[in-house]
Amino acid sequence: MKNCNRISTRQHVTNAGRTRFAQLPAVATALALAALLPGAVHAGNGHFDSTTGQFDFCVSLRFDATPTQIAMIQGRFQQASQILADATDNQHRFGKVTIVNNKGASQTADYWIKSGDFGAYATMGKFGVRGQHITMSFDRYFKSSASELSTENAYTVAHEFAHHAYGVLDEYSGPSGTAECAPVAEEAVALSYCFMDNFKSRGGQAGGGTTHTLNEFCVSSNHDPDADTSQESKHGKSCWEVIAAHPTRPATAPTGLPTSAAPTAHTVTFATGIVGLRAVQLIDRSGSMSAESKLVFAKLGAQQFVDVMDTGDSIGVSSFATTPSTEFALTTITGASVKNAAKVAIDNLVASGSTNIGGGLLTALSQITSKAERSCNEVIVLLSDGDHNTGTEPTAAVIDMLSAQNVTVFTVGLGTGLSTSGEATLQSIAMGTGGKFYRVISAADLVALQLEVAMESKGSGLLVADPEQIAAGATVESTVLLEPGIDQSTFAIVFADASDELTMTLRDPGGGILSIPSSQDSNSQVFVVDNPQPGTWHVVTTAATVNTGTYEVLAFAVHDGVQLNVDVAGGMLTAPEP
Repeated sequence: MKNCNRISTRQHVTNAGRTRFAQLPAVATALALAALLPGAVHAGNGHFDSTTGQFDFCVSLRFDATPTQIAMIQGRFQQASQILADATDNQHRFGKVTIVNNKGASQTADYWIKSGDFGAYATMGKFGVRGQHITMSFDRYFKSSASELSTENAYTVAHEFAHHAYGVLDEYSGPSGTAECAPVAEEAVALSYCFMDNFKSRGGQAGGGTTHTLNEFCVSSNHDPDADTSQESKHGKSCWEVIAAHPTRPATAPTGLPTSAAPTAHTVTFATGIVGLRAVQLIDRSGSMSAESKLVFAKLGAQQFVDVMDTGDSIGVSSFATTPSTEFALTTITGASVKNAAKVAIDNLVASGSTNIGGGLLTALSQITSKAERSCNEVIVLLSDGDHNTGTEPTAAVIDMLSAQNVTVFTVGLGTGLSTSGEATLQSIAMGTGGKFYRVISAADLVALQLEVAMESKGSGLLVADPEQIAAGATVESTVLLEPGIDQSTFAIVFADASDELTMTLRDPGGGILSIPSSQDSNSQVFVVDNPQPGTWHVVTTAATVNTGTYEVLAFAVHDGVQLNVDVAGGMLTAPEP
C-alpha cells in the first residue's frame, strides 16, 4: 500500500512529461504558489473603475441567509462605503456589490461572511485576486441593529477593506505590541485621523464617548510620531502616501491635512448573484492540433470538465482556428441532456487552419456578456498548442476587456512546439485576468488537468496528485487523509490509455465501500462525497487487462476553514529555481 497523502506543489514539478505553472488554491493543507508575471495585474472578480473611483465586487455568504439577514448585510456595506468615501476625501466608494447566498462564488468573492461570532481577517492589497478575500462573521459585525453598534461594525467593514484594497496596515499595534498613530496627549473629540487606528477606543470613542472621529487616513505630518505601528514597520510612511502610490487604484493625497467634512451621501447598488459557475471551454482546432492526438485529448479533457459540473452551473463551448466560432451556446445545466449536448459539440471539432487566439477569446467572452444576469464566477478555459498567427491579436486591450468584465481565464500551453513568445502570451492572458497558466508537454495529461481546473473553478482545492503505475491483474491502494470540517471531497483516477481496463473503488475511514462512480468516461472515474468522514480514505484501483498501466490519482476538498495563498516575490519562476 502506497501512502499518497502529501502536500502537492505542482507548478514546476514534471510528472509523466507534464510541467505545470499554476497558482493552486490551498484548501485542507495543499500549498499554493503563484507564478506571477512581473507587473501583471491581478484582475479577479473584484474590479476598480479609475474613472469613477468605484469598487465593484462580490460577497459570498457562507451560510443560507434569510432576506432579513441579507438586508442587514446590505446596510453595513452602505455605511462602510460612506466611511470609505470620507477617508479618501470622496474619491473612492463601493459601486456595485453583488451578494451570493449559500456558499456561491467562493474563489472570486472579495468578502466571505460566515455564521458565528469571531474576528475579522483581511489580506494585504489583494483586492480582485482570485482565492483571496476578507473573512468576517455575521453575528459579530452584521447582526446588530442598534444604531451606534451598527456604525462601529461598518467601520470594521471599511477598515478591513482598506487592508484588502490598498495594503495599508494597522495603526493600533506594532512589532512591540500596542501602538497608536496619534499620541494620547493629542487625542480629542475633533481628532480626524487615522481610522486604521483603534476607532473603537480612541478619538471621540475614548472614555466611553459615542462619536466616531477617526474618519481619515493619516498623512506624513500626523503619522505615528514614535514610529511603532505596523504601518510604519511595513511601509515606513503614512497610509495616504501608500494609497497615493498604489499602481492600479490610487487616490490623490491631500496637500495638507485630510478634508474633515463628510462627503455627500451616496447609494451603493446591490445585486443578487447567481450561485453557479459559468464556464466556456475555448479549444484550439488549428491544423497543428491533429498531431500527437492533441485535439483528441483536448476533447476528452473538455468533456471531463463538463462531467464534473453541477446542476445550476452553465457551460459553453467555443473554438478557434483561422476564424473563431461558437459550438455550444452558454447554457444552464438542468440535467444530463445539457451536458451530453455540450460534449457532442466538443466531439465534433475538426482540426484545420491557423491560430486566432484573440478572436477566440472575444467569441468566448461574448457568450458570457450576452447574458442579462451575470455570475460572480465566470471563467474561460483556453487551450492552444501554438502561437497566435492570424486575426485579432491577444494584446493588452483584449486582456483589459476580459478583466473589465471580471472574467478569469485559465490557459493551457500544449506540446513541445509552443515558442517562448507563445508561452508568454498565454501567461499574460492568465495573469492579466486573475487566472493560471499551465504548461503541458504530454497531450494525454490534459484529461487530468481539465479535472483539476474544473475543481479549481468550483472552489475545490487540490489535496493529492499522484502518478501511478499498475500491472494487469494487480491492485494498488492510495491513501488520502481528510481533516474534519470538509464540505465535499472529490476522488478520481485518470488514465491516458482508454484501452486500459481499470476500476476504482473508494473505502471510507469506517470501512464502507463506494463502488458506483458519480461520473465516468473512457479515461476517468470520479467519486464525489458530501460531508465526508474525517480520517484516512483509500482509493483502490484494480486492473484487468492493461496496455500502458499509467494513471493518476487525484483528490480535492472544499474546506472553508483552511486556505493558504503564497505569492512569489519578483515575478515568474523558471525551473529549477526553488
